[in-house]
Amino acid sequence: MSTTLEVSMDTLKLEPQIPTPTVEGTVLTLPTDYEGPAPPLCTGKLKVQERVPYRVFGFTYTLDDLVDYALRNCPGDHDTNPESTRRHPSIVRGYRQQDARRHIKKVLGNPRHCLVRTSDGLTLTCITIGSNHNQRTLDLATDPDNIALFQKLFGWEDRKPRWYKRVRD
Repeated sequence: MSTTLEVSMDTLKLEPQIPTPTVEGTVLTLPTDYEGPAPPLCTGKLKVQERVPYRVFGFTYTLDDLVDYALRNCPGDHDTNPESTRRHPSIVRGYRQQDARRHIKKVLGNPRHCLVRTSDGLTLTCITIGSNHNQRTLDLATDPDNIALFQKLFGWEDRKPRWYKRVRD
């Protein structure tokens, strides 16, 4: 005789869980990437009672995102110049990526970019809003106006920034 268990979707109510830091020995372990509250300030690699690893807060992007940004915000002569029609599309694509980087640098000052590792094991480029390096950069990461500036500039109102582990850390 077999019995079946009937479970409705309402009884499962899966809530997203914010990871909690755990202490292993003298190192505070944090997930590779997550959305949620800011981690404590980084204590570096010094031998202290509890080491907090370095994390950056920002958006990951691809080269396609840079091309889309350039098409929206900094139209160049790549479309109107008759010389550019003879160029290979990959060359024009590279020019658009350079235009996007120049425009972002002009608008935001000199934002930091770094390679980050995701929980999937992927390595992506991240434009950082802030970090847990010191109190000033932690304040930048938790400032809603600063986050909204990045979202509006890139057209990512539907995306939320995340905390990431840098590749070299």
